[in-house]
Amino acid sequence: MRTGAVSAGRETFSMLHVKDAAAFIYAVMSAESHAHSDYQLSSMRELSELELSQIISEEAGFPVKVLERKDGGTERNVLNASRFTQEFGLSATADYRKEVGEIVRFIKRNKSSYVDPEEVLFYAAEVLEAGGRLLRHYSRIFGRDADNQKAHHRVRP
Repeated sequence: MRTGAVSAGRETFSMLHVKDAAAFIYAVMSAESHAHSDYQLSSMRELSELELSQIISEEAGFPVKVLERKDGGTERNVLNASRFTQEFGLSATADYRKEVGEIVRFIKRNKSSYVDPEEVLFYAAEVLEAGGRLLRHYSRIFGRDADNQKAHHRVRP
């Protein structure tokens, strides 16, 4: 990314804003009872690395050359939050473009706090790209499909 280019593939993932995650967790913790002992928390809105790279470029106001990786098929890393949504009636409200824009504006406002202000937005894009890679590896590490209803974090009923 420091060169003005980012490598992105067609892999898809979903992001969950901390505000949505907090609301979801509060709903579970404040409920008197639970129908299930585990829930997957997700926005369930798919976004590809290519789409995220384009949003970052548009919101940052500078061109980013997206180098599409041709590394095989498309991997999908989206948790299925339908069980949670059905029981608690909540779904994610955060908008990817708006949230990425807020991150970019925060970084621009506070660029003097960073070691190299000229490269800070490039680093932010690298962090977001790394997040996508982490999600892809999550299912491999735990040997489970991201769509599988078996969550890895349990809630006491």
